[in-house]
Amino acid sequence: MRIRRRCSRQINSALEQEILALELAFIVSLGIDHKCDVRSKIRFEPQQLIPYAVYSSDVGIRCYHALQVHDSISIDAFMSTTCVPFLQNWLLTHLTSFILINKLQNPSKDLQNACGITSDRVLYLTNDTIIQPIDSATLSQECDLKIHYCDDAIAVMSKPSGMLTVDGKGSQLSLQHRMKELCGNVWIVHRLDMDTSGLLVVAWTKLAADRLGSQFRDRTVHKIYHARVHGQLKDEDGIISGYMNARAGDGFRQQMVEQRKGKWAQTAWRVLSRSDDPETSLLELIPITRRTHQLRVHLSHIGHPILGDVWYAPQHVYKLSDRLLLHATSIEFTHPLTRERIHFVDQCAF
Repeated sequence: MRIRRRCSRQINSALEQEILALELAFIVSLGIDHKCDVRSKIRFEPQQLIPYAVYSSDVGIRCYHALQVHDSISIDAFMSTTCVPFLQNWLLTHLTSFILINKLQNPSKDLQNACGITSDRVLYLTNDTIIQPIDSATLSQECDLKIHYCDDAIAVMSKPSGMLTVDGKGSQLSLQHRMKELCGNVWIVHRLDMDTSGLLVVAWTKLAADRLGSQFRDRTVHKIYHARVHGQLKDEDGIISGYMNARAGDGFRQQMVEQRKGKWAQTAWRVLSRSDDPETSLLELIPITRRTHQLRVHLSHIGHPILGDVWYAPQHVYKLSDRLLLHATSIEFTHPLTRERIHFVDQCAF
């Protein structure tokens, strides 16, 4: 039995476990001793990309069986009438236990003719696969980023202040542009303002991007920011609430408005420390809603703008820092493939 991948990366351990589970189920169905070492019967080999015209980009695995059960039964007939139907039915009845594999089938005649694939092979179709290997060290060096985590589905990194997250109208290169040049496909599932630093999550596959996007829409992603603001707040914590919209004649800059003219926005805050020279406060901020420039507008609205904020702070305040002192410090979400809850922290430098 040989198993091959579309790309040259080492096979994902979670995917390997799913394949072994299916193979074990089939071995048991044949009455073979299931206590044998199934892993020792499988060899993993790299394989070049198969032409998209004949092989779906979602097909990640091909499993080659070489089992002659009886002289009177051809391998073709055995695979078509016994192996594939059994495995597909078993997969459907245990689908909640499988994250990557979603279907099994015999190769079609067109695929056999175009790629030289014989009919005694089982095609394992996966939800998604990464096209190009990602090396976290190279990613960190080439894109000037601190990488906290990287696997075949996602990467978590720290974006520096002054770097665009996605391409804009200007000529400045964005993080998205740099990563696409280096890695190929990349999905930006959420954004940080250009002047905001901190944790950012990207997806390498559409499946991972869709699942992360659903978490952001359902507000199950927990994010915490730190900001250095002007002045010292009287209370230790609180919630800022109100309606926001874009300023007339400026589609990007935001403002607080009356209810009928805007969208509801809410931010929770807590004082972490205070400083006297100059008078500033370090705040922990939790955006309850997700509006453009929400944290910056809310803090300016209550009279404590963020230092270095050239849009929402008066001149004497934004000149206290050569950058916006707003940092995405913490993010917690569910991994799109393993479904484990994961948490990352990147402390701010101010």
